[in-house]
Formats: sequence, structure tokens, C-alpha cells
Amino acid sequence: MKTLIALAGTLALTGAALADFTGLTFEEIDNGNPDYRTFRVLARFSDLNDKIQAFAGLDGQPLYWTTNVQSGIYNDDGDFGTGHIQDIPFGNGDNLDIDTWMTIGQIGGFDFSGVSFSPDFLGIPGGEDLQVLTDGLTSFSDEDSAVFIPGPAKDVTTWGDNDVPVDVALAQFTVASSAASEVYMEFGAIVQWQNGAGENFQTYAVIPAPGALALLGLAGVARRRRR
Repeated sequence: MKTLIALAGTLALTGAALADFTGLTFEEIDNGNPDYRTFRVLARFSDLNDKIQAFAGLDGQPLYWTTNVQSGIYNDDGDFGTGHIQDIPFGNGDNLDIDTWMTIGQIGGFDFSGVSFSPDFLGIPGGEDLQVLTDGLTSFSDEDSAVFIPGPAKDVTTWGDNDVPVDVALAQFTVASSAASEVYMEFGAIVQWQNGAGENFQTYAVIPAPGALALLGLAGVARRRRR
């Protein structure tokens, strides 16, 4: 997998560069169903000239997610025959606001065929063709998995957001609203991106940051309604 997406070998941590990619954030989505709560993971950029290539887990820096909701995630049964997008119905966005998935890009008008998954994604042989995010899953962690855009990195404004900060969707997780009085959730990944000068960076980001309030719905989470 490491050669497949050609992740940069050096972790660049210059202050100016990191000012472009400011980290990950959760956003609560109004999914239209009071029985479930849906949280989207967004990569936030402060420069309209930035580009995004991939997010991944490598040695010592896993791609991971966890929640305190014991019933785990809700994963709708979309058309999985198309393979590359984990349980997103190709050409049918009816369940995108409640489904659990991983991708790169804003939802709506995005060509999902432009995103690929590494072989054995999340440790599942043939992961590109399996529904690896199953109902009831409460956590996963993998140090050899990636979601990536084949070919050149794409502008962070590709998905229609032309104001800073620019938020690029990476994942979405739905849990039962009554399963826990307070929902706790974490997500971590290496984000591979480029600045406007064409310099490549990979930054390991975790949300919530160490010591931050992690109870969703209490702080730092916005609820967005469908427009």
C-alpha cells in the first residue's frame, strides 16, 4: 500500500505549511431520522490553493475510529456491487445523509469513481469489494490502509467550497441516538496534501485532539440541515 499511493517519506511540519491544513473536525448532519445521529469527518484547509491526495494509516499512525455507542455504527445497505466506495450507492444519493462511509470530497455532485481504496482495506482481503464497515462495529484501527485519489491531487475547492475555511469530507459515521446519553467519538488519519506551491505534506491528525472535549453535541459540533 505504501508504494501504491506513494506517501511522502518525510513528515513536513513547518509552521507556514501546517497553517494551510488546520486539522480535522466533526460536523453533525441532520439525517432526517430521530433514531440516529450522524457525524461527518472533515479535513479543514485555510488556503483555496491547497490540494488533497489521500488519507491513510501507516506504521505507528493508524487510520482509526472509535465510539462509546455499544450498538456500533448504522451502515445502510446500499448498492455495493460497484466496489470502490464503501456502501455508497453509485449514482443514487438517497441515503448519503444517514449512511456510514469513507471517501474524499464534498457530498453532492462528486464523481465517486474518482476515489480508490488500498488493497486489503482495513485488513479485509479484497477490501475494495467488501462492505467492511458493518453494522455494530464500534472501532477499527489499521496501519496499512488508504483512501486516495489516483493521479494528481485535487484542489480542495473541487467540491464547490470557495470560501475559507474549506472543508473536505473524509468519512461519516451514524450511531443510534438512544444508545448512549452522550456520544463519544474519535477519528485519526494521515492526511496527504499539497500547498499552493506544489510542496507535498503528510500530517497525522486526530480528532478530538488530546485533552479536547470529545462528547459530540456538547462543544465544537455544528448541526447542518439539508438544503
